[in-house]
Amino acid sequence: MAVQHNTITDPDIHEPKGVSTASVDQVYISDGEGSGAWTSISELNYTGWSLFEDTAYTDDTAVYLAVSTTPVTISNNKLGANTNETQAPLDALTTLFNASTNNLQLVNAGDLYSIQLSFTIHSVSGTPSEMLLKLEYTDTSDEENPVDVVVAQRSEAYTTTGQHVCCLNMAPATADLVLYGGKIKLSTDDGTINLKDIKLLITRIHKAR
Repeated sequence: MAVQHNTITDPDIHEPKGVSTASVDQVYISDGEGSGAWTSISELNYTGWSLFEDTAYTDDTAVYLAVSTTPVTISNNKLGANTNETQAPLDALTTLFNASTNNLQLVNAGDLYSIQLSFTIHSVSGTPSEMLLKLEYTDTSDEENPVDVVVAQRSEAYTTTGQHVCCLNMAPATADLVLYGGKIKLSTDDGTINLKDIKLLITRIHKAR
């Protein structure tokens, strides 16, 4: 007499298919087509971060990034001792920040990122009272309006020499931002603020569905 599978009880219920070759800490993920695969739990962790520390603008080099009324792109050569890309999102096929182009290279449209820029004030000239931070990309296919701003943040201009400044923003990744890459730009409303010890922390806090 045949025994229906749904009537079998413990201890006779068999383990899931493929369990004999599955590794420790793997779970079975269906593919929606009647099958699936055993997948490591670590691969399901869709968050991730990278920290980039610059060495071009420091007291050691005696070179500083001048931020004035004309927006300047934040650069980072990633050569600092604290640079760490070991915790980047697992599906990131490349670095989150390209030091050659100074572009953010985000993973997927629909992702959400926390972007933290920090630096130290080296010196100030003029009377700046406001600083403007923008995350923007250049759409090379749009000749009339090529520049699109993703995030814009105005804040008090920090004018105390030696003061450490941290700017934090949330940025949703659009298809164009992923395609073209985004640049972080700073400007003042007056005068010049010279920056040093630039660090950039990029964290994916949500993976696109």
